[in-house]
Amino acid sequence: MNIRLYHMLLAVIIGFVFWQLMIILSDVFVGTSIQRLFLLLGGSTGVGFLKLVIYIAFTYAIIDLSVKFKSTQHEHKGFHLEVLSAHESFTHSNTATFRDQIVSLEKRGNKWIVLELLRKTSNHFLGSDNTSDTIRVLEMELLNHKSRDEGQLEIARYIIQALPMVGFCASILELSHSLTLIDSGSAKKVREAMSGAFDTTLISLALTLFLMYFYHRHIERMDDFYSKLSSFVMENYISKIKKT
Repeated sequence: MNIRLYHMLLAVIIGFVFWQLMIILSDVFVGTSIQRLFLLLGGSTGVGFLKLVIYIAFTYAIIDLSVKFKSTQHEHKGFHLEVLSAHESFTHSNTATFRDQIVSLEKRGNKWIVLELLRKTSNHFLGSDNTSDTIRVLEMELLNHKSRDEGQLEIARYIIQALPMVGFCASILELSHSLTLIDSGSAKKVREAMSGAFDTTLISLALTLFLMYFYHRHIERMDDFYSKLSSFVMENYISKIKKT
């Protein structure tokens, strides 16, 4: 199964279960002060379905960012390569052996970005025997990887921007519904409908704030990783290159 489809199904299940739970609890605690909280979080099965959409989108974004965070954490394991400590310096002759060791590690299932960078930079050095060109290759590969990772955050960015809009649309629909109750002559129903009109907007804004924090924390960790990755390759490989 496609990983994104799996994450979407998981988000739908979690979002739907939470939404239904809030609706059930609001019916259980009818007439109590806590019922207002459950109505805020669950609403009704009418316009309140937009809260379900918000919960699903929010849950999907959290799952997506969590997976990417774990992936970044996994990449840090590549900074403990023993194959680098075996070489005090790199010349054109022993770089070929080093490159073969890197390829061997990759074939054994080690798919760290640092291995890919070391393989490509060592390959380039073997072909050009030019340290400056090798540094440019490193910088280009780092930029490509970082751009790819930032591009994979596009869905999370879209959800962050869309959640408040969905909340606003829900508020418009709920206000329109409350206006139709004026002809009923029940001031209590109109008052209840008006008081809950902005519940969805409040929920969407609160979840957006939390999601933005989580998103920017991930960006911070990702920037830190690529900074360490660049320094690691420069210090442990590029700086050890000796021209013969």
